[in-house]
Amino acid sequence: MDRNVQVLVRLRPISAAESTAYGQKRCLIQDSSKTLSWTGHPETKFTFDHVACETISQEKLFRVVGLPMVENCMSGYNGCLFAYGQTGSGKTYTMMGELSKDGNELSNDSGLTPRIFEYLFARIKEEEERRREDKLKYICKCSFLEIYNEQITDLLEPSSTNLQIREDIKKGVYVENLMECYVSSVKDVMLLLLQGVANRKMAATNMNSESSRSHSVFTCVIESHWERDSMTHLRFGRLNLVDLAGSERKARALKETA
Repeated sequence: MDRNVQVLVRLRPISAAESTAYGQKRCLIQDSSKTLSWTGHPETKFTFDHVACETISQEKLFRVVGLPMVENCMSGYNGCLFAYGQTGSGKTYTMMGELSKDGNELSNDSGLTPRIFEYLFARIKEEEERRREDKLKYICKCSFLEIYNEQITDLLEPSSTNLQIREDIKKGVYVENLMECYVSSVKDVMLLLLQGVANRKMAATNMNSESSRSHSVFTCVIESHWERDSMTHLRFGRLNLVDLAGSERKARALKETA
């Protein structure tokens, strides 16, 4: 990636409820692969790194967003991908999509997260075979946490609540006592995702009957080590995949809390 931070806007198709209430009128028009126009008064144009049209496939979106990030993380850089938007705008569909219950295969509706790991493990296998003489090996470990009401919960061990953020000279910033699971296949990751998603706090709102009220962060640490010139080399990359809670104001969403 050319810059440290990039912004991609994904346009969502008009839903059946919106079509019934408002017809096919749109307040935003896509001008190009990087620009959008607001049709209000005065008309305003916005420029982003990418604008994905409402018909873009999950696979093509991954090629634009996820693939370069995986390559960077395998090279030892940290990456963070997060989806921001109002409830019902397609954040979870974009990040997770449809997860198969057995974790064996992806579908056309699988989101960025499972696609990223499908590509990651394919690339790991490719690199380990290509650099066999260097004895290159990759180790991946994942964690899954939820931030809800300013408290951190381990989604892979839900009994671990109110976890604390610490800072260490070697580790940097980390969450104390957060479970980390070693993974070596897409299926391993998918099963962790299914387990964590089932433990996320959900609540109905007027905007979405299954609206998540929490932020979730799925993290994968990618460690590689190899031998060259009688020395062992180590490299670390960290990939954070974040699904944020809806960005709408609470008063507007009229959430019911028990």
